[in-house]
Amino acid sequence: MKRVKNKFENNIVTASDAAKIIGVARGTIIKWKNKGKLNAVNRPSIDGFGKYLYSKGDV
Repeated sequence: MKRVKNKFENNIVTASDAAKIIGVARGTIIKWKNKGKLNAVNRPSIDGFGKYLYSKGDV
């Protein structure tokens, strides 16, 4: 059975994906997150996913 993505999943990206979209290094995305220039929609300790995720709208 194929899993259907929900609306939230369709609107989020990883740091690597965000970097590709913008055209910067993944490290730049992390630096922007740490400086508050880009907000993560979750963090690893919240959902156990192990990655920060970002809204496509913010990217």
